[in-house]
Amino acid sequence: MPDHFTIPEEFLSLADRCEAPGFVRGTAPGQQYAIIADPDVHDTADAKLFDGPRNLFPEGHLPDPERLYAIGYTGGEGSTFCLWLDDDGVRHVVNHGSGPGSCL
Repeated sequence: MPDHFTIPEEFLSLADRCEAPGFVRGTAPGQQYAIIADPDVHDTADAKLFDGPRNLFPEGHLPDPERLYAIGYTGGEGSTFCLWLDDDGVRHVVNHGSGPGSCL
């Protein structure tokens, strides 16, 4: 994670809650993800925290890629929740959806 971002404590707690019962999948560093729902009940859970590549957006797609850092998936179609720095450098949690008008 770039030094100019910090993970909210709530996300760290959520990651711990996913890891404790064994909801983390993948073994290679950078390729792991945590399923938020019990994988034995919801084997295709859409909501996931991930520790993978953060260059989810094509080159040139974002005017300033250093201001957006993806944390996880909110849907199976590729929607993500991200940390975003506004013009004043204040961190926000935003949803980057896949449909028209779904970037909050």
